[in-house]
Amino acid sequence: MQRHNKKRHVAIIGESGSGKTTLAARFLTNSRFAHNFIFDEEEQFAEILGIPVCRTPEEIDRSIATGWTLFEPSEMFPGESEQGLDFFADYTFQVCGKLPGQKSFTLDESGSFQESHFVPKPLKIILQKGRRHGITGLFLAHQPNELHNKIRHQLTEVICFQMKDDGGTLDFLKSFGFNVEELDSLAEFRWIGRDKKGRQFQG
Repeated sequence: MQRHNKKRHVAIIGESGSGKTTLAARFLTNSRFAHNFIFDEEEQFAEILGIPVCRTPEEIDRSIATGWTLFEPSEMFPGESEQGLDFFADYTFQVCGKLPGQKSFTLDESGSFQESHFVPKPLKIILQKGRRHGITGLFLAHQPNELHNKIRHQLTEVICFQMKDDGGTLDFLKSFGFNVEELDSLAEFRWIGRDKKGRQFQG
């Protein structure tokens, strides 16, 4: 157990085609985590990174030596993506307890796996206890309101692509310190990020 680790959970917010997945892949590569676990149902990360997805337990186990585990659930959990996420989040947490160094867990299309009153328990465990095993969470969504409050309250950094102010859905971003007019005026593929300490960065 790595008690000295600081909690770090990052959200990347933007519409389809805005560049979320490309930025997330770059974030993971530049961060040089000891291991990256990615729930890659649509295989977008596999395409960008040039790394094949894992579809079976044997492929998952073999991937550990490579530093990258990209899981596509349709073979093990046909038609049951939610069960696939439960399995993979639990697997990630258990394995990260045995691996040294800092690790990451990435969930693409996060809004597809939550409801306003429900977050899958294995995902909740990564959010609340992942720091103990050195896990940084990375969550991609189209809108901030797609992220359950339990996720939003755990976020330490938020990165946003261009976004219109349509009222309630941007209340969280305002509370995080974002200037909504600044987000509205961003050029295509440009983004602004902020952290809990009030620091702003962009690209």
